[in-house]
Amino acid sequence: MDVKLKCKVKRIVIFICAISLYSTWSWGQTWNLSETMTATLNDGVLTIETTMDSEEMPNYQGLRTPPWRRNSNNIFMIIINEGVSNIGDWAFGYLRNLQHVIIPGSATTLGYGAFGYCPNLHWVAIENPTLQIIGERAFTNCVNFLGILSGTTIDTNAYEDSIITIYNTVIPNSVTTIGANAFEANKSLTFITIPNSVTTIGSQAFSYCTNLTSIILPNSIHTIEWGTFSGCKNLTSIDIPNSVTSIGLNTFDFKARGAIGTSHEGAFQRCISLTSITIPNSVTMLGFETFKDCTGLTSINISNSVNNVGGSLFSGCTALKDIIINWSEPLPSSRRLGVNAVFYRFKPANATLHVPGGTEDLYKANQFWKGFKIVAKETKNEI
Repeated sequence: MDVKLKCKVKRIVIFICAISLYSTWSWGQTWNLSETMTATLNDGVLTIETTMDSEEMPNYQGLRTPPWRRNSNNIFMIIINEGVSNIGDWAFGYLRNLQHVIIPGSATTLGYGAFGYCPNLHWVAIENPTLQIIGERAFTNCVNFLGILSGTTIDTNAYEDSIITIYNTVIPNSVTTIGANAFEANKSLTFITIPNSVTTIGSQAFSYCTNLTSIILPNSIHTIEWGTFSGCKNLTSIDIPNSVTSIGLNTFDFKARGAIGTSHEGAFQRCISLTSITIPNSVTMLGFETFKDCTGLTSINISNSVNNVGGSLFSGCTALKDIIINWSEPLPSSRRLGVNAVFYRFKPANATLHVPGGTEDLYKANQFWKGFKIVAKETKNEI
């Protein structure tokens, strides 16, 4: 084919593609998701609406993909109108340019991966929320996600300004379940408050939120699953309520990604920015390597409910200065290990052991604890 003719054909193809893209972008496109539900893309806004009082969106998994997938780069905002009750699995995943989402109060569930891998998603707003379930991987790898906002009215301009200032995620108080990996690898999240309505937080729900510094957990939580906050290397504050009875394997381990288990071992391992922690009186066991390599940990308060202490408990905690314990008599390692095993790479002589008044001599005579500087603790430190 002649070179000039090739160039001409190429220009025609490009022109046709441009016309096709323009027609999709400016003139809009509509898809029927069901007999009563439609999706319309117009000027970068994808709108989902139904004529029913309550209707679930379809789920998209495997070979079934949403009809707007070919237009994914042209979607910047999603508006889901009242009546939609369930945001389908992977309905809006992999929309690279999506920034804002408005969800109706009628929505009760965000499906598996509903907004997963949307790297430019900033916020999701919910008016009069009844949302109960944030499904597994709902916001996984939304690296710039700043938060879920809820209220009686929605002012989109106000949301954009306030959430950038607050830099946190507000979970609506209608939510009962946060699924596994729900907010995984969210680089923008720095603080989170979880309401009392939440009873279940899945494994690795906030794993690798590397800028997360503070967490407040409600009294409705009984178990912290494995890896829930693993990889949160800047976590400095964690408030564990008295309702918690079980802390899963590698819950706060910032290296052991993907670790699975049902024991309590390694629960806070390598939480390098954590400086202090109080173990509530509902916890009964501190397992193997619970605080291993928490190099920033300076103080810990252990309740008298703890009756088992595992090996390498404070291994590598080189900054630990104060250990406050509430046992009326010395408690040895649950694995009958010596002090060198429990405090491997840590020198007990560098730390002060605060014990109940009147028990100092018991601890000084105990083979396991006698290497510490032992003093009577203040009453205000009791749990």
